Amino acid sequence: MFIAFPTDICNQHSILTAGLLVLLLLPGCGSAPVAATLEARPSGTYGEEISWTSSKSSTARHTVDVEIEIDEAQLLGWAKTTFSYSAFIDVSVQGGGNVDEQWKNFKITEERVLGEDEGVIKVAFLAAGELQESGFRKPESQRALSFKARGDDVTLVAHIRTPQGADRKALRAIRVVRLIVRSGAKDSLTDWTEQPRKTRK
Repeated sequence: MFIAFPTDICNQHSILTAGLLVLLLLPGCGSAPVAATLEARPSGTYGEEISWTSSKSSTARHTVDVEIEIDEAQLLGWAKTTFSYSAFIDVSVQGGGNVDEQWKNFKITEERVLGEDEGVIKVAFLAAGELQESGFRKPESQRALSFKARGDDVTLVAHIRTPQGADRKALRAIRVVRLIVRSGAKDSLTDWTEQPRKTRK
C-alpha cells in the first residue's frame, strides 16, 4: 500500500493525523491492554459450555477476543486429508445489562501445499494455524464482542460446536479455548472464576 503525505510545512497537522490513522489500521495497533486471559481445555463434547464470571465492580468498556489451539495428534487415524474441518466457538456475555452472542468459525484443518511431482502440486488438509512452542497450532485470533459491565456480575461463555452435519470428532482436536479480555480502564475486570461446565446442544 502506498500512502502519499503532503510536503507543505503548513500541513504538518494533516500529516500527524494521517499517520495516527495509519497506525490504528495496522494489526495490533490501537488494541486495549489485556485485563484478563481466560483459558480452559475442552472435553471434546459437542455443545460444551465453558464460562467464567467476574464479580468485581466495574463500569468500564471491555472487548473480548477468542482463540483456540489445535492438537494435530488428535486428527491422526480418522481425519481425511481431502476434507476441511471446522468448529464454531459461540462467545456470549451475560449480566451487567448485557445479552449478546457472536458465532466465530475456526478452521480445524486448512489446505497446505506438500510439494510438486512432475508438474502436479500436491495439497492436503492438515491442522490449521501457526505452530506454537507448546507443539499445538493456533489459528488467528478473532474479535468476538464488546460489553460494558455496569457494576454487576458479568459472565462470559464459550459454547463449542461443529457446523450442522459436520464430523463432531473434530472437536477433540481443540486443545485450548482462550478468551482475551481487554480494557484500558483502571477498574477493568481482572478477576474471573471458571463456573461448572454445562452442555447446550
